[in-house]
Amino acid sequence: MMGQGMTESSAVPSGLSGQPASSASEWNLHEHVAPAIELEAQQLIDHAGSPDLAKQAIDAASHHQVEPPSPADELAQQFGFVSAVQLLESSRPLTAQDGTPWWVTSIREEGWLVWNEQTLAAPQQFPSLEALNHYLGENAGISPR
Repeated sequence: MMGQGMTESSAVPSGLSGQPASSASEWNLHEHVAPAIELEAQQLIDHAGSPDLAKQAIDAASHHQVEPPSPADELAQQFGFVSAVQLLESSRPLTAQDGTPWWVTSIREEGWLVWNEQTLAAPQQFPSLEALNHYLGENAGISPR
């Protein structure tokens, strides 16, 4: 006796083809989709109206992916500049005694920013040019941190 949804000839649920997956990678791909992702996919299909429209929306979105900002762009935006290029154009070079290149930038009314590629996440800030010069004078040869 066959259960509901089963056909007599294949003994496979009627929603399945009864054919083995065309490759192991297809099976693994299906098996590794997280339930939360499947739920989001179903919600997208519901909102789009059909699986084909949902696929079109995904294809369109994948062509418009925005690259995350670089650490230099993040630093620039944090201090009111549009991009790292604008930050660099607004900066003056400094060189430590060990040859390390640094940049000093006036940041609005907040003072001065001293940074280099290694300190993008934690640049040194000074309330005035005098404070910056004092620091550099007292720490000759020591790079700002």
